[in-house]
Amino acid sequence: MFYSFTYSIPYIIFTFILIILYNREICAINIGDKKKYTRIRYVTFLLLLLFFGLRGYLLTDWYSYKPEFDSLSLNLTYDNIFKNSWWDPGFIIYSIIIKFIYPDFHFWLFINTLTDLICLSIVFKRYNKSYVFSWIIFIGFYGLTSEINLFRNIKAIEIFLLALPYLEKRKFCKYTLMIILASLFHSSAVIYLFVYFFIEKKYNAKALIFIIFVSFIIPILKIDISKIIFDRFDSLSWTGMRVYDKIAEYYNNANTNPISLGMLERIFSCACVIKFYNSITKPIARISMNSLLLFVFFYNIFWNFHVLSDRISILFEFSYWIFFPYLIFNYMRNKRGKKIMFYIILSLTLIKVSSTTDYILAKYDNLLWGIESYNKRSIVFERDYLYNQ
Repeated sequence: MFYSFTYSIPYIIFTFILIILYNREICAINIGDKKKYTRIRYVTFLLLLLFFGLRGYLLTDWYSYKPEFDSLSLNLTYDNIFKNSWWDPGFIIYSIIIKFIYPDFHFWLFINTLTDLICLSIVFKRYNKSYVFSWIIFIGFYGLTSEINLFRNIKAIEIFLLALPYLEKRKFCKYTLMIILASLFHSSAVIYLFVYFFIEKKYNAKALIFIIFVSFIIPILKIDISKIIFDRFDSLSWTGMRVYDKIAEYYNNANTNPISLGMLERIFSCACVIKFYNSITKPIARISMNSLLLFVFFYNIFWNFHVLSDRISILFEFSYWIFFPYLIFNYMRNKRGKKIMFYIILSLTLIKVSSTTDYILAKYDNLLWGIESYNKRSIVFERDYLYNQ
């Protein structure tokens, strides 16, 4: 059975464990018990590391990453770094170092997870009052898929997040160096260079409402904005370049059902941003609000072009992980309103976790009790997913 709620159960159970830890964390914060608060952070970190770091072959990208890792040469030559792999050069060097230490794909997965957890923990501790709630938001709002599937993208996002203090303090040179480093892990990160000039600014709320409204109209009416971009590449087809073929492949596999539960979530998120846009003034909150609007804007206008919709909008998915914890714990003072917002966010998290993992490729297994082999998972992947695209 390709779709089944049973595949989502391990992820939902894990989310509930984090919710329990969150309740204990809040109690520790309220009574000022720093030792208990610290222990809860360590337990949360360890559970995340075990759950993600020791996972088997989940979702889709392992299918292409494992053969690439296995064939990766340990020689730091120009050809190996810049020519022989579709990975970005920074990610290749990073992977070569891990493979040099221990040449096993699951060890590589574990170190990838450890790196992500350390980087994101630094960010969450810096900007969010509740460490555990930040991870709940991360899992519920796009982080789950990014952590399991998007090895290079998530590294670029993390480096950008670590560069935010330079953006806030307007230290352009240091910020630029960090973004160059991020682009060595995923080339799409060069977009962060341009956001330096506008992401922290305050804009007219009415203008933002109009722009976001139009962006939602585009997928609802199925207006094909991406076709304009696609047609521009059509003239390249005579050259025999891979660009046209690749774009044609992605375009033909594009999502054709834009109206979904995910759209309702994005409408809700935009409504939250707009409601509090003029009253929240802290720089990091402003950055997260503008980034969330950018996320939704790109997601909507490229609704039927999967690669552009995901690969560009995903650069701004971090906005959820910062905005909602800030809104609930740093800004909202009304206890009833805070409680209502919390339960709405929690409900959305559980729904999104379920809808993200309810298919056979998300079937969870772990090295602690045994995993299915690469070959066995590949058969399922090819039979039920790859050849049905």
